[in-house]
Amino acid sequence: MHISTCFRRLATASAAGLALAMAMVFASGCVYRINIQQGNFLEAKDIDRVTVGMTRPQVRSLLGTPMVADPFRDSRWDYVYYLKHGKLGRVQQRHFIVHFDGDTVARIERRTGVGQAASAQGLEEEAEQKQREVEELRKNAEMENVTEGSGVES
Repeated sequence: MHISTCFRRLATASAAGLALAMAMVFASGCVYRINIQQGNFLEAKDIDRVTVGMTRPQVRSLLGTPMVADPFRDSRWDYVYYLKHGKLGRVQQRHFIVHFDGDTVARIERRTGVGQAASAQGLEEEAEQKQREVEELRKNAEMENVTEGSGVES
């Protein structure tokens, strides 16, 4: 065999190998990864409708069955939502907690995911919710002061 023939075969084989390697690199970027969604997806408008004083059936009717209902402490319902966006790997987490006193809602908590920066809108909503809770507590305290001052027993 002549040296130029060997050189051409080697060059052709190298080019084919390089093309195959490049095709494999580009094909590996085309893998589809599905979104992973778990838990209760709750819209903000539904969460906002939950108020102190609602009964358990009313909350269940509005939000559905809680993701976590502690069998040892039935005074708390946890609504957990987790979404991992496929290839991007962005994680969205929400945690909404309803605390009960007997059969009625005593207080409500909203939490964002661990290590996840809360959006400005989420922070505003949380601040508004806290403000509503504070106002509710003030009203209850004022009502107690009024009934105590008037000598009316409840």
